[in-house]
Amino acid sequence: MDKVIQILSDIGWPTDVLTIDFETYFDTEYTLKKMGIAQYVADSRFEFTGLGLQINDEQPRFVPGSRVEATIDRLVNRFGVLFAGCTTVAKNNKFDMLILAEKFGIYPEYPLDIEDLSRYYDSRMSQKLKDLAKMFKLQPKGDTMQFKGLHDKDMSPEQRRAMREYCLGDIKNEVALLEILLPNLNNPGVELDLARHTLNLYLKPILNLDIPQAVQIAVRMETALSEDLRKVAWVLKHRTKLKPNIPKILRAKKMFPVLLQDCLDAVGECERVPMKKGKNNMIPATAKDDPAFRLLLVHKDDKVRNLCRAKSACSSWALHQKKVQRMIIEAECCNGKLRIPFKYHGAHTGRWSGTGGWNPLNLGGKGRGNPIHPLIGQVRNTLVAPDGYMLVVVDSAQIEARELAWVAHQEDLIRGFANGEDIYSAFAEKLFQAKVWKPSEKESETPEGKEAGIRRGFGKDAILGCGYGMGTDTFYERCRQNDSLRVLFDDGTYDRNFIDRLIKTYRTRYTDITAFWTEINRCFRLPTKYSNQQTVYKISETAGLTFNRSGSTTRMLLPSGRVMDYRNAIVSPKN
Repeated sequence: MDKVIQILSDIGWPTDVLTIDFETYFDTEYTLKKMGIAQYVADSRFEFTGLGLQINDEQPRFVPGSRVEATIDRLVNRFGVLFAGCTTVAKNNKFDMLILAEKFGIYPEYPLDIEDLSRYYDSRMSQKLKDLAKMFKLQPKGDTMQFKGLHDKDMSPEQRRAMREYCLGDIKNEVALLEILLPNLNNPGVELDLARHTLNLYLKPILNLDIPQAVQIAVRMETALSEDLRKVAWVLKHRTKLKPNIPKILRAKKMFPVLLQDCLDAVGECERVPMKKGKNNMIPATAKDDPAFRLLLVHKDDKVRNLCRAKSACSSWALHQKKVQRMIIEAECCNGKLRIPFKYHGAHTGRWSGTGGWNPLNLGGKGRGNPIHPLIGQVRNTLVAPDGYMLVVVDSAQIEARELAWVAHQEDLIRGFANGEDIYSAFAEKLFQAKVWKPSEKESETPEGKEAGIRRGFGKDAILGCGYGMGTDTFYERCRQNDSLRVLFDDGTYDRNFIDRLIKTYRTRYTDITAFWTEINRCFRLPTKYSNQQTVYKISETAGLTFNRSGSTTRMLLPSGRVMDYRNAIVSPKN
C-alpha cells in the first residue's frame, strides 16, 4: 500500500484508503442483468445483504446486511459526511457510489474506481473482477449465484459464512488490484480528476429528460418497424408454429438465406447469397454489419432491398427502442433527471464510451448521402437543460484531418485550414478538373448544384478518410453501400477505377502524409522488435511522439503527457 499512499499524497488526495463492496439482494427478475443500476438501486426490493470494507492495510472486515447502516454511520464519523478524509475505492463506482449517494446522501469527494484503472491499463480486455483476478494471478473470485434469492434475515449460519468469505475475497482482490494498477497511471492527478468528473456526471445529474417526447418517439419507432415489415408481408406464407411472425422468420438462420436467394433468382442475374468464413465452413454473410449484406440494403431490386432492410430493421429498431426505453426508466428513477453513463477511458485512445444501454455521444446526426432515420435524430431533442441554461451541440470541425496535417507537416493543408479555405472542394476540383463548390439548399435542387454536391462529397470523404490509409477496396465498398451513391455506381457514372484514381490523387498531392505513415510505422516497429530502442517522431519544437518498450508493451507518449499502451504488440515475421 506504500506506493498507493505515495501517489495519493503527491496529487493531494487523502492517504487514508477506504475500500468498500456492497452486497445486495437479487433474484431471477430483480437483477442487474435485467435492470440498469439506477433502476435497481431505486427499486423497492433493494436490500443490503452485507458490506465488505478495508481501511489502509488493516484486516478486511465484513458486516451483515442488518449492520450496514450503523457501519456507514461510523465511517462518516471517522472520515466526514462526504468521506472527504479518505480516498474511497470500489469496483464499479456507478454501483457502490450510487448506493452511498442514494441511500446515505454521501457523495464521496475522492472516489477511485478499480474498473477505471483496469480500463486505463487495457480498455479492450475484460474488466470483470473474475477475469482481472485470473489475469493478475489473484485468488479466484467466488460464485455470487449461491446467494440468489437469499434475504439477509433468511440466511443460515453456513450461508452467512459463505457470504462473508465471498465478500472478503472481493475486497482483498480489489485492494490487490489497486496496488497493481494505480502505479500504471502516467499522470494520476489529471487522470483521477477526469475519472471523478466522469462519475459525477452520473451521480449528480443536471440534464432533464422530456419523458413524454421520449415515450412518443419509442411508439413511433414501433410504427416505423411495422412499416418496414409490412413491405415483406409475403414472407408470412412461410410461417410455422416456431416462427409465427415476420421477425422470427427473418431471424431464422436457415430460412432467411433461402428467401433471399429466391428474391435474387427472380432478378435473373445469377446473383448468389453472399458467403463468409464461419468457424468450420462457409456461412451466409447476412449479419447487419457484413459488408456484402450492407450492399444488399441498397440493391437495385425493390424486393431484395426491402427483404434485407426488414431483416436489419428487426434488430436495429429494437436496439433504438431499448435505448430510449432505458433513458425513460433511468429518468423516472431520478425525478426526471438523466444520469450520464460515460465510461472513463472506455476506448483504447482514452475517449469516453457509453454504458447502461446508451451513449450520449452517439445519439445520431447527419450522414452524407445516407442520413439516419429522423426518429433516431430526434432522440437528442429529448435532453433538456435546466432553467437558465442552454444545451449546445458542438463538434470539432475536421479535427482528424487538421491534426493529421499538423502531425505530418503537410504545410499546404495546414495553410488551407488556417485560411478558411474549402478544403473538400479544392481537392474535388483537382480530382475532377472542374469547378466544385458547396451548393446552397436551393442550388442543390438544380442539376449543376446536385453534381457539385456529389463531387464535393467525394472530396470530403477523401480528406477525412484517405489520410488514415483507406485504400481503393474499402472506399469503393463504402460508396456502394451508400444509398444515394449506389445508383451512380450501378449505372456506370462512377466505378472502381475512379476510386483508384481518387486514392492515387490524394496520395500524390499530400506526400508528407504518406511519408508520415512510413516514418510512424518505423518509430513503432523499432522498439517493438528491439526492446532497448527508443524512437521519437518530432512534430514541432515543443511536441513529439516518443516510443519505447516495457515488457511486452509498446508505449507511445503523446504531447499531452498521456501514454497509449499497445499490449502484446509484436512485429510479424514479414516485418
